[in-house]
Amino acid sequence: MEKVIALEGIDPREFYGVGNSNFERIAALFPKLRIIARGSEIKVLGESAEITRFEKRLDSLIAYYNKYGHISKEV
Repeated sequence: MEKVIALEGIDPREFYGVGNSNFERIAALFPKLRIIARGSEIKVLGESAEITRFEKRLDSLIAYYNKYGHISKEV
């Protein structure tokens, strides 16, 4: 299965982190998925259940970012 998620109203450079450090940490938590970030879109490939789990976690992370304006490695 394939899913494309748009990061609306978020600066991708801030969200992905310096040198994509945030993105790499996120992707490492989901080794069964292939996750590709291009600009303000994230393409996720893998099993449906795992993509759903990823989406829920990503939604939480986006909500945190929208509230606090940053993502730290602890989050």
